Amino acid sequence: MYGTQLSPETVSRITDQVMEEVKAWQRRPLDPVYPVVFLDALMVKVRDNHVVHNKPAYLAVGIDTDGDKHVLGIWVPKAGDGPAGPRGIGEGAAFWRSVVTDLRNRGVTDILIACCDCAASTAAWAMTAAFLIFRPRSHASSRLVPLRRIAAGVW
Repeated sequence: MYGTQLSPETVSRITDQVMEEVKAWQRRPLDPVYPVVFLDALMVKVRDNHVVHNKPAYLAVGIDTDGDKHVLGIWVPKAGDGPAGPRGIGEGAAFWRSVVTDLRNRGVTDILIACCDCAASTAAWAMTAAFLIFRPRSHASSRLVPLRRIAAGVW
């Protein structure tokens, strides 16, 4: 595998053959409840018009009620998908809102704990807005707690 040379035509042909499966995976229905969802970005190198750029690939990984991990989605924003933040394009709340809306549209109705770093904290606010359910105060309370406070045992 390493050191193998493939022509651009071969790579395009392989990509075209798997693209329908990738699109079906991106549209697949999700479980209604995920007790824990991790939101973060991974910087990847993307070739665009023969130029390599660093772009964030935004990830949502959920733990279902059986304790199994699932990659819920991977989103790579285009240049027009939001303002450039310190880690790249799409860092703003509008982009994260589109990610969370996609999860909701694919069947997620409740996320109990959303774990994200400070760079993704706008995701937590977008999630709060997208999954806001009005409940009597005596039954439930929601609170966003930074991960560093949880790690320190101060929450």
